[in-house]
Amino acid sequence: MFRLYYFLFAIVFSSSLAAQAQSLYLENFVSPPGLFPANHGSSILELPDGNLLTCWYAGTQEKAPDVQVYCSRKLSASDSIWQSPTVAVAQKERMPGTPFKYRSLGNAALYMDSENIVWLFYTPIMFFNGWSAAHVDYKTSTDFGKTWSKAKSLKGFFGNLGKNKPIKIDDTHFMIPLYHELLSHTSYTCTIEHKLGKLVSKSCTPINGDNQLQPSLVLNKPNQLLAYMRMYKHDNIAVAEFDFKKKYWGATTATNLPNPDAGVDAIKYNENTILMVFNDSSTSRSIMSLAYSTDGKKFKKIWDFENGLDCSYPAIIKTKDGNVHVTYTYNFRGAIKHVMFNSEWLKSVMN
Repeated sequence: MFRLYYFLFAIVFSSSLAAQAQSLYLENFVSPPGLFPANHGSSILELPDGNLLTCWYAGTQEKAPDVQVYCSRKLSASDSIWQSPTVAVAQKERMPGTPFKYRSLGNAALYMDSENIVWLFYTPIMFFNGWSAAHVDYKTSTDFGKTWSKAKSLKGFFGNLGKNKPIKIDDTHFMIPLYHELLSHTSYTCTIEHKLGKLVSKSCTPINGDNQLQPSLVLNKPNQLLAYMRMYKHDNIAVAEFDFKKKYWGATTATNLPNPDAGVDAIKYNENTILMVFNDSSTSRSIMSLAYSTDGKKFKKIWDFENGLDCSYPAIIKTKDGNVHVTYTYNFRGAIKHVMFNSEWLKSVMN
């Protein structure tokens, strides 16, 4: 009788494991509630060994003098615990040689180039307490985020900011999405030529249109690069397409997804699908949602990560194992949350 019970238990347990293997959805915290009073502007990156690296800024509140850029690592796909954060950019840390004082720090954006050098872009605020006095600096790491170089400037003039990850163009070039908040609200991209972690050249191109911020770049096809943008006046998420031959951004049009003046991020998931993480409202950040598109223009919402808590500024990547990872600011900036799901789970909510 005992053997029969054991056999039946083994069947049920094995079936349960098989079901879990088929559909997987996990949640945890990169920066848990209570660790820092305010957390915001996260970015996530897969490292060559399969570990995950997330960086964000945290302090007593946004734009406070004690804000620092922190990074945390998750050591494997099966490990649910993120390591204790370390400081990547210290409070008021300045680029060597700059005559300007830094008041605070902002959004992080991570990229790993073809030479396995990690780039960390972030946004210092100069002089007074406002994003119109911001610019974009960066650091690099040759040991996958354990140590960082001294800071250098990417865009030094007032009112320049970043949020979302760069996208690879080829082995020596990547494109970073940026935006401007001094006297206007406009988006642009900079194509960076690099070698051995050094910036060789930079060429920037405006994205047509006004009142749009924080572009997210998706290489939908070999010859189709799209930029999705937050709209400053609560209009729908906007999209523009890059012309590789003429090297300029075409006209900006509206998607069918609403936007409450909040950040979005997107990835190319497979040959036929783009995934978008966004706030599904024109007035509130209380719903954090997932949508997909097969043409890059029209989306269908399929899931709510959160519904009822103030959540914002998502970042999304797909890792080599086919899983998707999302980080976002959680519960009025009280934490940075991480969600992971696999292809089987995604299929189940798309059907």
